[in-house]
Amino acid sequence: MNSETAASEQTQRFSPGDPAAREHLLDQGYAVFKPVVAPKQCSIGLGHFWDWIRVVSDQKVMPGDVDTYHHWPLSPRPQPHIDPTYSLPPIRTRTGRLE
Repeated sequence: MNSETAASEQTQRFSPGDPAAREHLLDQGYAVFKPVVAPKQCSIGLGHFWDWIRVVSDQKVMPGDVDTYHHWPLSPRPQPHIDPTYSLPPIRTRTGRLE
């Protein structure tokens, strides 16, 4: 695929719950969803991620600098993927519901 072909093709985007997304995933190996998180909530989530990375890293990790993305040791603090009692604060969805 050349850049002209890539530029002329639009990636199909699916709504959450659209059964066609599963078919596309099985057929193409990927599925792209329409925005499902408000930009502000996405920014908050990314902030939580980078806060966590800074806590578990003994090195200076800089968002956007892939040269600093290595050798992240585990922290003795609760880990979301290890400790089932760990949880992030709830976020408000587009409809105003807390999750």
